[in-house]
Amino acid sequence: LAERRWVMALETAGLGVWDWNVQTDAVFFSHRWKAMLGYQGNDVGGSPARWLALVHPDDRAGCQAARERHLRGETPQYRHEHRVRAADGTWRWMLDQGMVFERQSDGRPLRVVGTYTDVTERKQAEHALLEKQQALAEAQRIAHIGSWSWNPVADIVTCSEETLRLMGIAPSDGPLTLKQFLAPIASEDRRRLVTWCRDGVAGSRLRDIECQVGAPPGARVLNGRAFLQRDVHGRSSALVGTFQDITKRKALEEELDKHRHHLEGLVKSRTAELEAARAEAVHLAQVKTEFLANMSHEIRTPLNAVMGLAQIGVRDSAGRRSHDTFVRIREAGEHLLGVINDILDFSRLEAGRLALDIQPLSLGSLIDNVESLIRERAELKGLRFVTDLPDTLPDWVAGDAQRLRQILVNLLANAVKFTDRGEVSLRVERRGDETLFRVTDTGIGITDEQAARLFRPFEQADTSTTRRYGGSGLGLAISQNLARDMGGEIIVKSALGVGSTFTLRVPLSATAAPVNKASAQREPQTKRLTGLRLLVAEDVEVNRLVLEDLLHQEGAEVTFAEHGRQLLEKLRECGDDYPDAVLMDVQMPVMDGYEATRRVLEMAPSLPVIGLTAHALSEERDRCLAVGMVEHVTKPVDADILVPAILRHTGRQPRPAAAAASSPAGHTGGIDWAALLTRYKGRQDFVTKLAATALDSHRDTPASLRVAAQQTDYGALAFSAHALKGLAGNLLAHEVEKLARQVEKSARAGSAQAVAEADQLAQAVERLLTALADRVGSDGNTEPSPGLVARAR
Repeated sequence: LAERRWVMALETAGLGVWDWNVQTDAVFFSHRWKAMLGYQGNDVGGSPARWLALVHPDDRAGCQAARERHLRGETPQYRHEHRVRAADGTWRWMLDQGMVFERQSDGRPLRVVGTYTDVTERKQAEHALLEKQQALAEAQRIAHIGSWSWNPVADIVTCSEETLRLMGIAPSDGPLTLKQFLAPIASEDRRRLVTWCRDGVAGSRLRDIECQVGAPPGARVLNGRAFLQRDVHGRSSALVGTFQDITKRKALEEELDKHRHHLEGLVKSRTAELEAARAEAVHLAQVKTEFLANMSHEIRTPLNAVMGLAQIGVRDSAGRRSHDTFVRIREAGEHLLGVINDILDFSRLEAGRLALDIQPLSLGSLIDNVESLIRERAELKGLRFVTDLPDTLPDWVAGDAQRLRQILVNLLANAVKFTDRGEVSLRVERRGDETLFRVTDTGIGITDEQAARLFRPFEQADTSTTRRYGGSGLGLAISQNLARDMGGEIIVKSALGVGSTFTLRVPLSATAAPVNKASAQREPQTKRLTGLRLLVAEDVEVNRLVLEDLLHQEGAEVTFAEHGRQLLEKLRECGDDYPDAVLMDVQMPVMDGYEATRRVLEMAPSLPVIGLTAHALSEERDRCLAVGMVEHVTKPVDADILVPAILRHTGRQPRPAAAAASSPAGHTGGIDWAALLTRYKGRQDFVTKLAATALDSHRDTPASLRVAAQQTDYGALAFSAHALKGLAGNLLAHEVEKLARQVEKSARAGSAQAVAEADQLAQAVERLLTALADRVGSDGNTEPSPGLVARAR
């Protein structure tokens, strides 16, 4: 009973018990002994041989030797640590302890009793610690850094093997004193080190210290650093530090110091050379800028006259044979102006002077505007033009509308230019804050080699492309640079003879709609400058003719001067009754626009002076503003740019059209009548004619939509929706346009959703037709225009 209690107590303590009868050679293994190795029952048998077979082969000899020494009475107890194979095949470390419990009268052992303790975790920890110590020693050897610590109370220094090597101290079993530790250091440095160590123990913050070990030529230079270690009670316990061998670094520093003066001389001479090169580069950049400015001016000045006269010719020759000639002259001028603008844009991008204007913009309006610029070109070539905007697009995003439009128009214009049959499409996709604009065509396509150089300046697919299609070769380079300035890029995928897809990827975060300070219900204008008196300085007669026609058409009273001095004379003749604004050409004989502006502002400081110049570079704009001009308008002059600038700086509001009072206010039937009148220059008769034409050509459209939906005729639905989309775009009927775009998209995809959406579209068209009928009825009967019917379809 006592033995059972004893065994239970030991097993409760986590020990496994074994009991060996030496005479019978039988061994008893307790339940705990077996369990800690994963054995049970008679798995391990009951003999020492079976047990010894479980001991690791490398540990058996030591285990047997320790047991035999104890059995012979040479040791008070048997104790040995060895590995034993567990039931799962792994090796576990065991502490095996025992002693002879009974002996015969002649001293031979009869019974040996002992315990097993699992020490695997301790052995693993010891092994890990040993590996870390070895790794630390190796790291110190590689880095030539040795560690040490000094106990100032006992005056004992302990240090690593690398420290002993660096100090030149032979390893010894006994501890070192501080004096013995520092003995190899040169005497002068040794005194400093002793003071340094004592200061550290006293609590001073120690800086690194350098010292020399041994005498030249084999002397070493060591860098020492240390900190004061404190115990848990905050008392100082030891000074702990390191010594690093910096001999090579010091030698390198000395070598570098030798070359320093030589290098300083080289740097001075190189600096002088670089300064000269920089000055030359600045000069060349200035020459380039001046060249571009002069080129722009020399081309824009006559181009201003050509385009202005062509514009007058287009307006005044309606219905005559010469009308087409004037249109072609205007288009040729616009093409030339586009090439000039491309070159200037590229120059600005190269110089990093093209700034983005990030404002809230409507993606729907942007795409509508781009579509209006491209659709006619596509249809003139017999191409289908498709746009696809998902309903998930935000209404407003933050971006530069002008530059986005520039990129999209360039990509789409190229697609139309290089496509002779098939389709050009613009599809918009939203991914997080990124918007993807995909321009796809079924045109000539290009090879991978050509695509790789497509975005380089002045590059096209091949020389035959330039000869056949024209262009400066700058459009795509400019577009890619603009995309990257916006944080995006343009990616091209193309197959020769199949077509191309250009994807513009640009981050456009959703934002709130801008606050429009002007009333949304304001009526459109016709003669926007009525009542304003303008004094204009322009030396070129044909430019004066163009400006006179443009400004008179807008209702202004205009007086001309041929140069700055004549303008000042006319201004003096006004007495105190100055004109409302001065339009000032910059480059004139006798007195240029800059000097004239300075003198005008001396006479009338509050008189707004607007610069007119064929120079389009930003430097020219800055120069105009610097002399006091309030704005800078480039030639050829665009009425839609010049007139708002005049209104802005004269504090005048545009005058409403005479017939505007009778026009419907706000939105009826989904039509923004005010915006529609603005689009068509306040021509009430044209808007009414447009309404009558649309009403006449689409009376049966709601019924046709419903019939096509009932018959699940996706082709008819897509055709009708496409026609309605074009009509709605011309009428600014946004509700119908949005629904038509969705129905067309669903129908082309063969989605059953198109059937449900068709009824919504039919209802919206009915409301639109009612509004059109009200408009036509309020203005009397108007014969619809067949041309407008065709354009709506």
